[in-house]
Amino acid sequence: MHAIQLDGIAKPHVASDDGATQALLELTAIFDNASVGILITRERMIRRCNQRAAEIFGHEVPDDLIGRAAITIYLDAESYERLGAEAAPLLAAGKSFHTDWKLRKADGSAVWCKLYGKALDPRHTERGTVWVLVDVSDAWRADEATRRSKAVLDDTLDYMDQGISIIDDDLRMLATNRRFREILGFPESLDKVGTSFADYIRFNAERGDYGPGDVEEQVRTRVELAQRAEAHRFERVRPDGTVIEVRGTPIPGRGFVTVYTDVTERARAERALRESEARFRSLTALSSDWYWEQDAGLRFSRLEGRHITGDAAAFAAELGKTEAELGFEVDGAGDAHRALVDARQPFHDVVMQRRFADGALRYVRLSGEPIVDGDGRFAGYRGVGRDITPQKQAEERSQYLATHDGLTGLPNRVMFAQLLNKKVQTARRYDGSFAVMFIDLDRFKSINDTLGHEAGDILLKEMAARFSACLRTSDVVARLGGNEFVVLVQRVEDEEQVATVARKLLAAALEPVAVMGQECRVTASVGICRFPQDAVDERSLMKNADTAMYRAKALGKNNFQFYSKEVEAQSLERQSFEASLRQALQRKEFSLAYQAKLDLKSGAITGVEALLRWQHPQLGTVSPLQFIALAEDTGLIVPIGKWVLKTACAQNMAWQRDGLPPVCVSVNISARQFNDELTGAIADALAVSGMDAGLLELELAESTVMSNIERALRLLARLKAMGVRIAIDAFGSGYSSLAQIKRFPIDTLKVDRSFIRELGNGGEAGAITRAIIAMGKTLSLTVVAGGVETEEQQSLLRKHACDEIQGYHFSRPVPAEKFAELLRRHVRAG
Repeated sequence: MHAIQLDGIAKPHVASDDGATQALLELTAIFDNASVGILITRERMIRRCNQRAAEIFGHEVPDDLIGRAAITIYLDAESYERLGAEAAPLLAAGKSFHTDWKLRKADGSAVWCKLYGKALDPRHTERGTVWVLVDVSDAWRADEATRRSKAVLDDTLDYMDQGISIIDDDLRMLATNRRFREILGFPESLDKVGTSFADYIRFNAERGDYGPGDVEEQVRTRVELAQRAEAHRFERVRPDGTVIEVRGTPIPGRGFVTVYTDVTERARAERALRESEARFRSLTALSSDWYWEQDAGLRFSRLEGRHITGDAAAFAAELGKTEAELGFEVDGAGDAHRALVDARQPFHDVVMQRRFADGALRYVRLSGEPIVDGDGRFAGYRGVGRDITPQKQAEERSQYLATHDGLTGLPNRVMFAQLLNKKVQTARRYDGSFAVMFIDLDRFKSINDTLGHEAGDILLKEMAARFSACLRTSDVVARLGGNEFVVLVQRVEDEEQVATVARKLLAAALEPVAVMGQECRVTASVGICRFPQDAVDERSLMKNADTAMYRAKALGKNNFQFYSKEVEAQSLERQSFEASLRQALQRKEFSLAYQAKLDLKSGAITGVEALLRWQHPQLGTVSPLQFIALAEDTGLIVPIGKWVLKTACAQNMAWQRDGLPPVCVSVNISARQFNDELTGAIADALAVSGMDAGLLELELAESTVMSNIERALRLLARLKAMGVRIAIDAFGSGYSSLAQIKRFPIDTLKVDRSFIRELGNGGEAGAITRAIIAMGKTLSLTVVAGGVETEEQQSLLRKHACDEIQGYHFSRPVPAEKFAELLRRHVRAG
C-alpha cells in the first residue's frame, strides 16, 4: 500500500483497487467545485487553489493564481506578516486558525474573507497549509453601514436639544442621550444600559423631586403607571424651578420611547405674558377664530365660529353681504389688498376695522385663499378671521405711553421733538413764526428731598394742569423729565405776545400748592427761543431756549428771558464756572476758614464755626455767595459737605494734639445733605478723625427742619443718638413757634443776623432778639448771636443775657493756624 500525493494531501491508495482512483476523482471534483475558496500554500507560495478561490480574488481560472507569492493577495506586507504571526502558533500546535481578514483582489480592491487555516502536517509546517476562504464582503459592508447608521443615530441623539430615553418591556433602559442626563440631572454612574426604570425614579424621589412622602411608595406608583405603556404628555416642575415637558410613546413589541424637553424659558415667557395681560386690561379679552367663505361675487356664503360681537346668531344676518356692505374697511392703505383680490391671489393677515351700530370700533385680521371649481374657474374665497381688537388697543396704548409722560399725561420729549420738527417744516413752507419756552421749576429738588418723591409727583401733576390751562388749544406743553417742561407757542405775532404767555406761566407756578397737608410754593424760570429770529431747526431751538432758561435762573429765578447772543455767552460762562466747581474738590482748591464764638459771660472762646472757601486758579478767591447756591442746584454740595465734615473734625483734633483745649466746631448742613445718608457721613468723619461726637455741632437752617417736621424729627433723633450737638441757624427768619421748637432735640438757637444788624436802631429787631433769647432760656438752649460787628451790639446782647456771639467785632474768619494763635492767647489770658 502506498500514498498518492495531491499537492501535499496524502491519501491511501491500493494500486490494484479501481475504487481508490474513483475516490481520488471524487476528492478532486469536491476540491474544484467547492462553494468556498480553498488554497494550499507552501514556502510562501500559492501551490494550489480551486475555482472559487480564483473567483474570490478576481481571476478567471485557478492557474492565474497558482504559483504566485502568497503576499500578493494581502493588502500589504504588514498585513501579511501580522496574519502569519497570529496563525503560526496555532498551526504548529495542530490547531485550526480562523479569523476575518481584509485581503486584496487582482484589481487592487479589497475583499473581506472569513479564513480557516490548518497545517497539512503540524510536525512539519513547512510542508504547507490548507486555507478555506468565504467571501463575507457583503456582510462586512452591511455591518459597516449598520455601524455608520448607529454612529449617526448616536451622534444625532447626543446633539439633540431634547433628552431621549428608550426602555424595554421589562422597564430596563435600552438607550439614552447626553441631554437626558443634563435635563434630568442624572449622574453618569446611574445612566447605563440595563438600569431599571425604578432606579431612576428612586434617585428622583430620594433627592425630593416628587415632594415629601414615602420614597418607595412614590417609586411603586410611578412604576405601575409605566407598566401600562400608555402614551402620555405632561409638564413637571423640578425643585430648582426647571420646567420639563415629558412626551412618551409606546413602540409596539419593542418598548417605550420618552422625549424630555426643557421648556423653562417658554414657561417663563408664558408666565410673563400672563402677567402682562393682567396689567393691561385691553389684552384680557380673547376671542376664537372664525371660518368664512365667499362666493364669486365676494358675498359671504358661509360663516362659522364665534362672532366678533360674541353673538353667534349675528352671522345669519351677514350672509349674502360683502365686506363693504358690512362696513369693513382695510386699516391703512387698502390698495395692495384690493390688487391681490382682483388678481384672485391669496392674502394673509390683512387688518380691517368695522364700526358697529353701538359705536364700538373693532378690528379683525383676515387671511384667505381663492376657491376654484372643478373646471379651474374662480368660485370665491375662503379663510379665517380673528378679532384683534384687544391687541390693537394694546398697540395704541403702547404708542401713547411711548409718546406721553406717564405721570402728567403730557407729551414727552420724543413726541414734542416730532411736533416741533413738523412745526419747523410748516413754518419754513409758509413763512410762519413761533416760540419755544423752556420751564424749570425752582426749588423743586428741595421739596422732593424734604417731602419725598410722592409730594414731588403731586406738585408736578398740578403744575402740568396749570400750564395747560394757561395756553391756547393750539399750543403744546410737554414734560421733558424731572422738573422741566417745554411749551410750543404757535402763531407768534410779536415779542410781547410771547412775554404775556410767559407771565401767565410764572403766575400759575407761583400760586401755592397743597401737598400732603402742607402748603408749598415754587417759582419757575423760563427761557424763550423764537423761530426764525433765534434758531431755524429743532435742535437749536431747544438748546437756545434751555440756555435762556439758565440765564433766568442766574438772574434770581422767577423770571423769563429771551435768547440772545449775550445770553448764550453768559450761559457758556456759567457752564465753565460749573465745570470748575466740579473739579475744585479733586484739585484741592477748597479750604476752611474758622470764626471763633465768644462766651459773653466768661470771655472765653467756647466754639468755632468752619466756613467753606474756594481759591479758583484764575478767578482767585470766590465768594460763597457765588458758588454755594450753584453747588446746591447741581448736588455738588453733598460731596463738598462730606469733605467739610472730615476736614473740620480732623483740624479740631490737630489743635488738641498741639496742646490747645477742646472746642466745639460747628459745620453748616444744607437741605440737600439733610437726609438718611447724613448719619453715615458724620460717623465716617468722627471715626477717621477720632474726635468726640460732643465736639461737633451741626447748624441747620430753620427752613430746612420746618419744611417736613415729622421727617426732621426722625433724622434729628438719629443725630442726637450719635452724641452730636444740633443748632438751628438763622432762627427768626421763619415762622417757628415755641410749641414747634420744643419738639426738636436741639441744643442751640442762632439768631438771624438780620436782627443783629438792626440792634440799637430803635426798631422791632431788638424786641424780636430779646424774645428769641427769652425763648432759648425757657427751653434751656444756648443762644448765639451771629453777625456782631460793633461794640454797641455786643453790649446790648450781653445786657439781654445772650450766651455767645460771633462776628467781625470779635474775630473774622481766619485760617486754622491763625485761629490756633487766637485760642492760645485767650487760654494764657484766662
